[in-house]
Amino acid sequence: MQDTEHFYQKILEFPSDEEGTFYIDKEDCKIKVMFKYARAELKGEKNSLFEYSIAKNFPSYCIKLKELGVEFDFVMMTPGGYVARVFDPSGNPIEITCDDFFDEAGGDISAWSTYKRY
Repeated sequence: MQDTEHFYQKILEFPSDEEGTFYIDKEDCKIKVMFKYARAELKGEKNSLFEYSIAKNFPSYCIKLKELGVEFDFVMMTPGGYVARVFDPSGNPIEITCDDFFDEAGGDISAWSTYKRY
């Protein structure tokens, strides 16, 4: 974990708080990055490296990512909000969440093969 913290804090220069939570400032939004820990018995499974949340417009955000070539493992609409898993260029999975179901632009991802609704 120390190597990962070093990479994000020193190499990518993401600031962190005293608890080791990293923040990515991007224009007018702040993304809170929470690293996830895998249990030893889950070897072989690709657990998400970290997750981040967006405030709204989840379907439109996913459409934009897909147009930019981001690969989705899954996209789900759950009673608590949306969740998706994507992969970075090295194949590391990252989760994206959103508690708000409203999409101002009317984005629709329900026809995607990776989409599920619970």
